Amino acid sequence: MALSGRQRWVFVTVGTTSFDQLIDLVNTRELQQVLRARGFVGIKVQLGRGKARPSSHLSGFWVEWYDFKPSLAQDMGDASLVISHAGAGTVLECLEIQTPLLVVINETLMGNHQLELAEQMHKDGFLLYASCATLVSVVSTADVGSLSKYTAADPSTFANFLDSALGYSTPPVQ
Repeated sequence: MALSGRQRWVFVTVGTTSFDQLIDLVNTRELQQVLRARGFVGIKVQLGRGKARPSSHLSGFWVEWYDFKPSLAQDMGDASLVISHAGAGTVLECLEIQTPLLVVINETLMGNHQLELAEQMHKDGFLLYASCATLVSVVSTADVGSLSKYTAADPSTFANFLDSALGYSTPPVQ
């Protein structure tokens, strides 16, 4: 869907697996009404391996979807809000792009490592998180303007520390 000006839209991603429970929520009139009330004009959804297929339930509110793309960076960067599964790779990619992020925990996964990541990143102020049961409520009240900008760590810092600790010296750059 071609957008004019700075229309706000949401990108939803489930990564390379399936998370039909999230897609089913995106497909509800209730969530679409809340998004529209918050000023969004549509949703683009990356479905992964799931079977659910979303559609619009509101006049003037668009919904597009696809299964996979080689990169999600463009959609993440163009969106005004990303609603994502809590996979570490997707979370970090979105945070580095600096688009506000709302992570939805897949509570059906064993061990629920996603919850630990989401809680810590939320505590640090980088993202919002919800479960499928609380998503509509969180979207209704979310203040994405209060989120902190994420800055990726410089990998050379650890490498230099390790070199120093092991007694190696780094040759000067010429």
